[in-house]
Amino acid sequence: MPGQLVDPELWKEGLNEQGRRCVDALERAIAAQPYDLEFGDWFDSGRSGSLVARVVRRKARHPDQVILKFCASADRASRLLGARDDGNPFCEAHLST
Repeated sequence: MPGQLVDPELWKEGLNEQGRRCVDALERAIAAQPYDLEFGDWFDSGRSGSLVARVVRRKARHPDQVILKFCASADRASRLLGARDDGNPFCEAHLST
């Protein structure tokens, strides 16, 4: 079963047009994942200017809370992915792609 955003309109409340487009893109992308995402809240005090949310990732019987960052550019996303160290136990436990 494809993944989905739980209550997509809740995700969009209070966001500007660019933020709503990010949520629309996430809704399309999550369909290829084996889990659903449920919105928690937005973090708006960060220095990056990027949208950052606390969400619940619902996988088969094992939901977990994760932080989801929307990168401002593909280059920034690529650099963050490049910084991930799969051999590092912290990265394995706390970072997802």
